[in-house]
Amino acid sequence: MRKCPHCAEEIEEKASECNHCGRWLEGDREPPYLPTLPPPPAAAPAYVEPRAPSTSNARPSVPRTRRVLPLAALTLVLVAGGVGIMLLRDGSVSLPTSIDGVPRLTTDEARSSADQVENGMKAIGGKARMASYGYGSTLSFLVVVYQEPTEVGFDQEFRAFSFSFMGTSGVDLDPASVVEETYAGVHYRCQSDVEESISVCVMGEGRNYTGLALLESGGSDAALALARKVQAATAGVTL
Repeated sequence: MRKCPHCAEEIEEKASECNHCGRWLEGDREPPYLPTLPPPPAAAPAYVEPRAPSTSNARPSVPRTRRVLPLAALTLVLVAGGVGIMLLRDGSVSLPTSIDGVPRLTTDEARSSADQVENGMKAIGGKARMASYGYGSTLSFLVVVYQEPTEVGFDQEFRAFSFSFMGTSGVDLDPASVVEETYAGVHYRCQSDVEESISVCVMGEGRNYTGLALLESGGSDAALALARKVQAATAGVTL
């Protein structure tokens, strides 16, 4: 028998998960509460020339997805400093409707992934809000603001987030690509694969973190620059 490092209860010597607190143990498989995503596309989608504004008086057709609010509880969209903020009925603040000019996706897949993360964290005693960002139905990056039920350390948080995002992608992160800094009192770490097509970043400390995962990222330095903007844009999010 040995003691769980999270709750100090007695567990089996070979256990990989604590049957008292439900936490995965150091060195074992990381908690599967973040979504696994397919590998990035082989090439970025072709650029489509925007249409010139119509001069007719006919009302343009609007896709149904644009008529439906992304959350039933959404009552108001505020725009401040170029960042849309979702104000929910209970007065809490959700993730921005755009970050660095990239809009929040409102597809069924994006909502399903967000529900998976938020409900998964709630089930283990934590809190989370997640949103995907991109154009149309194409994912550019996703953001998860979350609070762990217990403090497990920055290194384990980074491994957990990286594992959850990269789990089924078939792509490994390059150990030489790590960039790390403390900026405005927040600790950051970003890492990418050799081809610089995927990057992951984690920022925070204690129990509170923000995770960022990018497709077609351009490398760890570019990911770190976006991570700073994400951290600033999500500072007021309510968990």
